[in-house]
Order: sequence, then C-alpha cells, then structure tokens
Amino acid sequence: REVPGNALFFVSYEELKSLVRQMTNSEETGVVVGGGCAGAVYWTAVMPVDAIKTRIQAARCAGTSTTMGIFQAAQNVYRE
Repeated sequence: REVPGNALFFVSYEELKSLVRQMTNSEETGVVVGGGCAGAVYWTAVMPVDAIKTRIQAARCAGTSTTMGIFQAAQNVYRE
C-alpha cells in the first residue's frame, strides 16, 4: 500500500501544485493547496485497501473457523 500510495501522492502533488501555481501566480499557494489535495487523493485511494488488509488480519487473529479472502473482506468494507 505504501509504494503505490506514495507514487500517487507525489504525482498528484506535482500536477496540482503546478496547476494552482499557474492559476494564482503564487508558489506558496501551490505548495499548500497541492499538498492538501494530494493528501486527500492518497487517503481516498489507500484507506479502502488498508481496511481490507486489516479485516483479513483481524479475522485470522480471531481464529474464526473460515478464513476471509480478499473479495469477502472487500465486500464487507463496501457494505459498511
């Protein structure tokens, strides 16, 4: 989750920073807005994957009789 998430963060940060800088002619505004939006993009992409991973780990630690697969965990996260 870290490598794809960080790649997505830095790509979106650079693009958004450049776009905002062109719109406002301000380096500082581009950095702040680009960083904030890139963080939102990162967590929007990474949080569901992290929740699925945690569900699978928790099911294994709880010692349930059936093992939870990635698709079952994803369905549970989506339902909630």
